[in-house]
Amino acid sequence: MSHNSLSPGFVRLRYTGTTLTHIQTIPVIPVGIPVVGDEPTFATKSAANVVMSTCIDAYVTVLKPMFGAAVTIVDAEFWYQPTPEDDPYWVYTYPVGEVGSSASASVPERQSVISYRTGEGGIAFHYLMEIRGDVPGSQRQNFPTGNTPVNDLNSFLVGTNSFQVGRDGGFFITPVWWTTKNNDAIRKRVLNL
Repeated sequence: MSHNSLSPGFVRLRYTGTTLTHIQTIPVIPVGIPVVGDEPTFATKSAANVVMSTCIDAYVTVLKPMFGAAVTIVDAEFWYQPTPEDDPYWVYTYPVGEVGSSASASVPERQSVISYRTGEGGIAFHYLMEIRGDVPGSQRQNFPTGNTPVNDLNSFLVGTNSFQVGRDGGFFITPVWWTTKNNDAIRKRVLNL
């Protein structure tokens, strides 16, 4: 995998918030050559090969507590890009249809970023928009943080069942920081500025 490339494949996780739709792009390593319309299989950190739906279900379980009930995780699309020079093409869509499980309502402009060191030595970022409102909007913490859902999400992302990689192709090894802020671009869109 080339540095900063989404090749050989990525998942586009779509979730709707109180006012906007967001797409989280997740680089993955597909096993074999995916067939359009057939559910793909992804490599995991433990070297096990796991079908996409199982990977997404496990991820959504730790993701839901990051959002209030107004956020719906709609679906996950897998796109295949054999080489960095190729145009990516759609292979499969897995319907999710799960809502956030936090008792605290999501804030439209609130953003969470966890930075990671990958097994290839690069840095990767895990972004979430419209996180729940009981998380302060301007903070930076080391791990473990004072926030259980963030710690659980991190444990999954660095654990043996993780299927997510950085754009350098390396699995997440260790978190660097957890940073939250109010996203100015989203705030302007919400306010129609």
